[in-house]
Amino acid sequence: MAAGGRLAREADNLARPIIEQLGYELIDTDFITEEGRKILRFYIDRRGGIGLTDCETVSRSLDPLLDSEFSYQGAYFLEVSSPGVDRPLKTAADFRRHKDELVEVSLYQAVAGVKRFTGLLVDGGDGWVCVQPDQAEVRRLDLTDVAKIKRVIVF
Repeated sequence: MAAGGRLAREADNLARPIIEQLGYELIDTDFITEEGRKILRFYIDRRGGIGLTDCETVSRSLDPLLDSEFSYQGAYFLEVSSPGVDRPLKTAADFRRHKDELVEVSLYQAVAGVKRFTGLLVDGGDGWVCVQPDQAEVRRLDLTDVAKIKRVIVF
């Protein structure tokens, strides 16, 4: 969960089964305040990508349940969105989906003088990822040491 702590986790737990039943994957959930507005935002994905109709379908399916469960929060805006092609990769499912793709890795602390590098995503699981930088050995990294991993998009 990117933001929103307990409320984002509660919303995630309520929404996940519905989203999966509709054939989508719930990537992330945020419950944030932007410009004085409370926003409950779900990021969904599926093979082939997400379009506006997909977001509308999920929003309409979640709206009644979330309105009843989060009424104590007062007014909020419900948003359903694609996570975008440049979103950070965070989960074992992300790593499986993007295996053998080029990724950019940013570390919290430099290792051997390197804090950011690009390499091939070799494997990953809960709490770890393996990346092979150009012409180098595969590096197994604990996700606690990784600030961000994202796909390198070539146009």
